[in-house]
Amino acid sequence: IVGALDIESVRSTVGYLAAPFLSQWVLPNTIIGISGSRSLYRLIEHMQPPSGTRGAVAVQLMGNIGASVSYFDAIENCRNLAGSFGGVYYTLNAPAIAIDADSCQTFMAHHDVREVWDLYSAMQIAFVGIGSLAHSSFIEREVIAPDDVERLRACGAIGEMCGRFYDNLGQECFPDFQERVVAIRLDELRRVREDVAVTAGVGRAEAILAAMRGRLIK
Repeated sequence: IVGALDIESVRSTVGYLAAPFLSQWVLPNTIIGISGSRSLYRLIEHMQPPSGTRGAVAVQLMGNIGASVSYFDAIENCRNLAGSFGGVYYTLNAPAIAIDADSCQTFMAHHDVREVWDLYSAMQIAFVGIGSLAHSSFIEREVIAPDDVERLRACGAIGEMCGRFYDNLGQECFPDFQERVVAIRLDELRRVREDVAVTAGVGRAEAILAAMRGRLIK
């Protein structure tokens, strides 16, 4: 399929086929964590609530990638899902990557951010995208400095989920970078009852396999 269709057509096809199945999981008032992802955007675009299902709560799992919002960013994916299911959404009003660990802690201490974090423990479903070191929105949009990219590569980074880079065992790497990320932690994702990854494109196989090894997706 990838060879015959452009990548956006592939993402749309994946979303179209997955949407009816995943829409059935969203019961009234279900709390759903959502990341940024082009493939996830296509899934949400096709999702429709089953009869009588209203009131889903969408929660942003990661901070914002830059000042300019793209259509597939976490905040937009949350807004779109909440709109389709007649619910509300909670935004994480902070950058995904802070300039240093102290700045990250300042964001984390803010009341609005803590309110979102408190919802993570009650979350029943998470919809996440999977990136890689070669195909990451963070690198594409130059949110991560070249020096940090090299350090991530040296640490064996294979995949990326919610701005957190992990190795071939699904374990987060580069501790100094971890402490600057304003996003749900991988251990918190592992505790979610249903953690669904949506991704498409060439070069994602290693990242998907590593996420499965690390039980980052169910």
